[in-house]
Amino acid sequence: MTDKTQNLLATLRQTEAGLIADLEAMNQPTQTESQVDPPDRNPKDISITLKALDDVQAQIEKAEAKETAKKYTRWEDLPPPSPEDEERFYEEFKRLFRIVADG
Repeated sequence: MTDKTQNLLATLRQTEAGLIADLEAMNQPTQTESQVDPPDRNPKDISITLKALDDVQAQIEKAEAKETAKKYTRWEDLPPPSPEDEERFYEEFKRLFRIVADG
């Protein structure tokens, strides 16, 4: 993993942990007789936090998938061609060879 990806994932995981802590705090009954939230504020806060958590988790999955994706950086690392690809290559090679030989 590159340092950039590690830093990104660390930041995203910290954000995820913070959002989960916020959700847990919202779930705790904190209302007292002198402190009453408007009835629609708490559900909005929970909805916004859940959406943010979902977005952060999607970014984490995307970053991890990108990092673990198989990368071919050398010709030797490439997988062998399928029989269909190989046949298509030789047909095209023969066609081009005939054009050069006839020209």
